[in-house]
Amino acid sequence: PRDVVAQSGLAEVLKKQGRLDEAEQQYRLAISRFPRNVVAKCGLAEVLKEQGRLDEAEEQYRTSVATFPNDAVAQCGLAEVLKQQGRLDKAEDAYRQAHDRWPRNRVARNGLANLLRTRHRFAEALALLPEPMELRTRADFVDLHLVGMIQLGMGSIDAATRIFRSGRDNARWKEERSYFASALVVARLRQERYDEALADLEGLENAQPQVATLRLHALAGRRDESRVRPLHEDLDSRFLTFQPPVQASLKLIESAFGLDRPGAIRRPTADEVTAIAGAEIEMLLAA
Repeated sequence: PRDVVAQSGLAEVLKKQGRLDEAEQQYRLAISRFPRNVVAKCGLAEVLKEQGRLDEAEEQYRTSVATFPNDAVAQCGLAEVLKQQGRLDKAEDAYRQAHDRWPRNRVARNGLANLLRTRHRFAEALALLPEPMELRTRADFVDLHLVGMIQLGMGSIDAATRIFRSGRDNARWKEERSYFASALVVARLRQERYDEALADLEGLENAQPQVATLRLHALAGRRDESRVRPLHEDLDSRFLTFQPPVQASLKLIESAFGLDRPGAIRRPTADEVTAIAGAEIEMLLAA
């Protein structure tokens, strides 16, 4: 009971299991016992963020930054909450402060690059993230994945596809292989290559809402009514349990293909295809 690592570790496991209320209680218990522990305080802020309680998460992170001014995690966490609130100028300022202070910190660097990506400042984002020449560590694969997502966002689909294939084929860990395989599916869907997208989805776990959403998109693109409708009904019944980025992708897919109204599946416009791809990029990066 006096070990803060065990207390916070249990809370983190509960968070990853999706048991957010229990995780919050566990982090609050850890903070009550270890009020000067930055890991517990930042962990609580992350849970609040995942619960959509962004104002409370911001307050928790600001308290942590004031109490632990030398902690990069707290500063980057605050920047990410500001980003999710849509306060992009303030989020960029917070990330730049972190990056300027800790230039070798990958969380600060990648967070800033990802923010610049969302603002369509792709050249600035790529300048922060040179494509790794050697893939030795998990951090190298994270960098490569983000480079691919930036390329995909700017419309360089062939370059993005090459990166995602490289990551998928060279990753030594199942989680990383799935990470790149999902991104490769988004690139296929962006080009309306639905059969190839479905083939790439075969090895991925459909229970994950992100994967199921991509499968819905691919099946709708093929106008496979017999498989689209049951999957859509299942996802719609669980809609409120999904994180906002998944919900945003589902809404765009429903509207673009006409799944939210009676009648035949329609073909989306070019602008709708682009909008869905942007939402799916956000969905995968938030996973």
